[in-house]
Amino acid sequence: MFVEREASVGEPISQERRNALQSDKRILGNVVQCDGARATISAYAEDADGTVTGQWTVGKMISINLGATRTVGLVYEIGKSDRAWSNEGQNPIEVSIELIGEVRDGAEPGAKPVFDRGITAYPHIGAIAHRIR
Repeated sequence: MFVEREASVGEPISQERRNALQSDKRILGNVVQCDGARATISAYAEDADGTVTGQWTVGKMISINLGATRTVGLVYEIGKSDRAWSNEGQNPIEVSIELIGEVRDGAEPGAKPVFDRGITAYPHIGAIAHRIR
């Protein structure tokens, strides 16, 4: 799930606090609904340029950043609430995910991130969904 890097030490600070010049292309959408097992993310089918990127597909794994933990989800359904496609402007979509676990940074400095099945901190409304690296 994680790529080994020469100086990999996890992410001790929230991803939203990174350098403002860093690309935000990993941001996919925001949580708009969550229950004990699933969540819905509001997003767009296209990127900001209007190009359909295929970034949302069933089976894709995503990460929802909650600061100290990152909830991991599996996309199981994608749809448009109005069931209509427009070639003018962006098409809002709803992405349903199953919550499968969470990633925590190690307690010790330099420790590798740890994945655990189950959820201890559930996503809040507005939480940002990212592509998993």
